[in-house]
Amino acid sequence: MANRNNYLVNSSLKKYLLASIITMAVMNLNGLIDGVLMGWILGSDALAAIQNSMPVISGIAAINQLLTGGAAVIISKALGRRDYGESNRSMTIAFVCNLVAGVLIALFSGLLSQSLASLLSIDKSLVDYTRQYIFILFIGSVFLMFQNGMSVIVDVSGGPKTVTASMITSVVANLFFDILLVKIFSLGIMGAALATVLGAFFSVIIFILFFIRKKTELKLKVDFSFFGKTLLQNIIRGIPPLVSTLAVTIMTLICNLFVQSALGKSGMFTITIGFNMISLGSMIGSGVGMAFLGIGGMLVGEKDYAGLRMLFKRGIIISLSSAVVFNLLAWLIPDSLAMLFGAKDDSLIAMTHFALPIICIFLFAMTFISPIASIYQITEHTAFATIASLSLIIAQATGFVVASAFFPAEWIWIAFPISTVLSLGFVVLGSAVIRHKINPKPSRITLIPSEQTDVKRLDISVECSKKGIDESSDAVAAFLSENVSGELLNNIRHCVDELLLNYVDHSGRKAKHFTDLCIAADKNEICVIVKDDGVPFDPIHCEEGKTKAGLKIFQTYAQNADYRYSFGQNITSMKFPISEDVENKQEEKD
Repeated sequence: MANRNNYLVNSSLKKYLLASIITMAVMNLNGLIDGVLMGWILGSDALAAIQNSMPVISGIAAINQLLTGGAAVIISKALGRRDYGESNRSMTIAFVCNLVAGVLIALFSGLLSQSLASLLSIDKSLVDYTRQYIFILFIGSVFLMFQNGMSVIVDVSGGPKTVTASMITSVVANLFFDILLVKIFSLGIMGAALATVLGAFFSVIIFILFFIRKKTELKLKVDFSFFGKTLLQNIIRGIPPLVSTLAVTIMTLICNLFVQSALGKSGMFTITIGFNMISLGSMIGSGVGMAFLGIGGMLVGEKDYAGLRMLFKRGIIISLSSAVVFNLLAWLIPDSLAMLFGAKDDSLIAMTHFALPIICIFLFAMTFISPIASIYQITEHTAFATIASLSLIIAQATGFVVASAFFPAEWIWIAFPISTVLSLGFVVLGSAVIRHKINPKPSRITLIPSEQTDVKRLDISVECSKKGIDESSDAVAAFLSENVSGELLNNIRHCVDELLLNYVDHSGRKAKHFTDLCIAADKNEICVIVKDDGVPFDPIHCEEGKTKAGLKIFQTYAQNADYRYSFGQNITSMKFPISEDVENKQEEKD
């Protein structure tokens, strides 16, 4: 036995992050390869037009985040509390709203594409290319909306591997149709957009198969009696991810406008490479942010704030490390990256060589603020999560205004380090102000709450060995004796011992592995949560013929129990009412 360690938190984070990072890597490599193909096949004007269209793509994602991002937070926390009714209602409303929004965007695609193309293109030679690309994206917006929405919900509900498989399918389909439609059938930039939509279509098929074939707690629940209330909750919770996605949209728009004004199409070519690097560099930070929503939301639902602090510490180190790596790449191989995107002119290569290392400094703000906004969101600091994301926009706009006013045009890139300092400083100072007003004081900067003072907790990690079980059994008895007595104490001990013995005997793990045991006691009940990373096994609903004596004892005593397999872990929770036991114990004392 050990005091709570970070073994299982790290284990779940690794499994989650590996799948999420692969997903983000595939998505960003898809954009990178797509850009390279368009640059070589259609030329630099087509590449600039696609970059012009990025605010539109981000805008579609932002609408999706408003309707689905909040639902993901509600679902992850509801699953942590085992409230499947709330999680199913939230998911159903999110899907219905995504469908309606996608259809409405498609209906007005012609009008919207022409207006937006004119608005986004300072260089009028890019208007027609941009209009064609946006028009096809709007026509297929239903699939883009569902791809984004379903990926978030499946991710936070413990299915990151399915998201990875879906995104790989999307990328393969996209690249196949890029070559087929653009190169072979000569459909130009419209073919590139159509390939993106078809990739999203095949991605959605994978998600549909996941819900049909897998046994998950999440089900579409056609019950609209709570429609208004659930929709409002989804939207309120969805404001921070909406703002976060809009931040990318507006930042892209701000960069495009300032850079086009200062340096024309050459600047747009360079900023396209810069944003590809920022997108690739922030993919790990985005994966960490999703892990914070999924795993962290579940931990908050369990009121496991010690585990949440462990999760944050490891996740933010990983996120910031990605910023370091991509900054090094920007310094070491900027010329190679420029040539990879089709630059043949020495002036283009020279501009990229100068600008790219400066642009990538902004990664330090992205890889810190994006994940920590997820922490603010799941710990009920929704307004500050929104403000933290807005700080990226405000800081970048300020950076470009300062760069335009005080530096020559070729130094417009200095806006990125200026905005990095401003946004990070704002989040640190803002969290300090909020912390000052809260009692008991939460953690600095992260604002993770302190442990509940009205709940007694035993929070330990048990080594996968008979010795570990013996030590934990003594600790459980000592803790329970302060809160319950007699038969209830023995029943809880039996349940805990049987789960731990099953882990040691059948999990396939060795002594260096641990299971987490948390027992929380308030005046009404004892709540027990046991987590392990062994092979999936449901001790509550296992087949009759496979139930041995120990599990029969467990099933007899653990009447109010729940099991789920999520983030690579068996999670078994039990609740034991203690009101009568407390009265009996008080009578014994009297």
